[in-house]
Amino acid sequence: MRKTMLVSLILAAVLAGCADQKPVRPELVPIAKDVATNLTRGDFDAVEATFDDTMKTMLPAAELAKTWAKVEDQAGAFKSMGDTQTALEAGYEVVYVTCVFENGSIKVKVVFDDANRVAGLFIKNA
Repeated sequence: MRKTMLVSLILAAVLAGCADQKPVRPELVPIAKDVATNLTRGDFDAVEATFDDTMKTMLPAAELAKTWAKVEDQAGAFKSMGDTQTALEAGYEVVYVTCVFENGSIKVKVVFDDANRVAGLFIKNA
């Protein structure tokens, strides 16, 4: 009986913590998909246009092109766009976009600020 009550209290605390978190705004998903699509098309200026000021300084279009070339060298030819997932991480809204390549899949992690600008962009193995 005590064990059941303890498990119930822990579960209630976890669920209460989840209730305080806001969901990721649904309008961010198509923006993240556009970022991933523009990466696969090589339209790095369009990707940079979605960046906040810090990202524009840290990862201008020319540097992004070099980075993406390394991704393509390892992953092979782009084949298709896969699913998306959303998460709240360290106070930021994040959308993961799966991209399927010849040699496997990657996840493009797009981190958004409150103004719907890209505040972080990461390439991860799927």
